[in-house]
Amino acid sequence: MDECHEFLTFFVKFVRLQNPSKADCYNREVMQLTDTHCHLYWNKFDEDREAVIQRAIEAGVTKMLVPGTTIETSKQAIELAEKYPQVYAAVGVHPT
Repeated sequence: MDECHEFLTFFVKFVRLQNPSKADCYNREVMQLTDTHCHLYWNKFDEDREAVIQRAIEAGVTKMLVPGTTIETSKQAIELAEKYPQVYAAVGVHPT
């Protein structure tokens, strides 16, 4: 079982314990996951970026937020958001 599926299974069990009446809305077919912080522009993804994004989609991730921390990485985040409909850019400059 992959880590994402394992977490989702745990999460659904937790929700059922906390609020049984809402348990049905947390199934994998209905739930939409958002990765709120993924630096997909990093060089380590250059060779398999498409595959990384595809695996996330297959795992149920419907949105990915790529934060820019400099002018250059903000531009890279925008480029990725323009290329992939599931990717959104957050632009900014980290304080030093």
